[in-house]
Amino acid sequence: MRIGVAASLLKAISQSSTGGTEAFAHILTEGLVAKGLDVTLFATSDSNTKAKLDSIVSSQQTTGVYEGSVEIRLAYQMLQATEIIKRAQEFDIIHNNYFHFFVLTSLSAFTNVPIVTTMHNHYWQYPNLKSILTKTQIRGKDMVVFASQAARELGGNLFDSEVIYHGIDISLFAFNAQSEEYALFLSRVVPTKGIKDAIDAARIGDFELRIAGGAAVTPEDKHFISTNVEPFYSDKIKNIGSPDDVLRKRLYQNAKALIFPTHLEEQFGLVAAEAMACGTPVIAYNHGALPEVVQDGVTGFIIDPDDEERPGKGSWVIKKQGVEGLIEAVSRIGEIDRAACRKRVEDNFTRELMINRYIDLYERLLGKTKTSF
Repeated sequence: MRIGVAASLLKAISQSSTGGTEAFAHILTEGLVAKGLDVTLFATSDSNTKAKLDSIVSSQQTTGVYEGSVEIRLAYQMLQATEIIKRAQEFDIIHNNYFHFFVLTSLSAFTNVPIVTTMHNHYWQYPNLKSILTKTQIRGKDMVVFASQAARELGGNLFDSEVIYHGIDISLFAFNAQSEEYALFLSRVVPTKGIKDAIDAARIGDFELRIAGGAAVTPEDKHFISTNVEPFYSDKIKNIGSPDDVLRKRLYQNAKALIFPTHLEEQFGLVAAEAMACGTPVIAYNHGALPEVVQDGVTGFIIDPDDEERPGKGSWVIKKQGVEGLIEAVSRIGEIDRAACRKRVEDNFTRELMINRYIDLYERLLGKTKTSF
């Protein structure tokens, strides 16, 4: 089977990729190659893969680069998508992993080759972008894959879709039965990821917090961070910047808890699976897929962020909401068995499970398109 994997051009695709979209593309590509499939990865020239690599630009040329009001990454992504469609007949399946999914789905009508689009963001939840997806994804040929039931339900029955949970290579995440005394926030340091909630919880709850992740980029986010977050950095609340792969795993392994108070309806939450693989419990807000990934009271705690009605509200072990709930969860984290966290990932979120499910999907799509197109 010949698979063309379309990847983001914001960062290099490699084992050390830190962005969730890029990390997924690497896990998928290497997993498919390991299964003996013929894979071509369309990614930046500084990517590292066992697949065939097709590149038109390096990540140094796209990261944070704007010309006028145009993000150069998006322009190159359009150029790359056009090249993929020109070469479509070389593949049995094209797997779309663009953060801006619509760049490739908009070209779907120009090929009979099935396009599988894994959703990596919340853009499709907006009415106009969802309409574009509905109009450009061809039923009976293409497939949208969501990483959780929660995400699929938000998508509605507007296009052909499946649920395949993300998986990680658990051999790369060593289990640690013990922990140090810090809680960890590992995500982009931006308002939508809940950094202020984590800071407030650590400040009011008087616990140690280590913050690791990419810095804010937009002027609005930078202003928010400088006003609401940076003034509270201290000996107990430290921002250690964007970690490399080695440090990221060490932070997971030694943390007593990962705090993930995202305000977004997360598709999955890869950091939650990575942390649990290391034995680290996860404290997360009741948003998106997090209640599917984290087993409340067993591998961490789910916290209702506010008074808004949402699935599962009020059913969690901890009844307090928002920052108060985060504080109580940290104080009770010793109730969680770190071995149970590891087992949760082994049973549900491994690379092997994910790759097998994608291959099964490819085969089913090919069986349908051979009789329909």
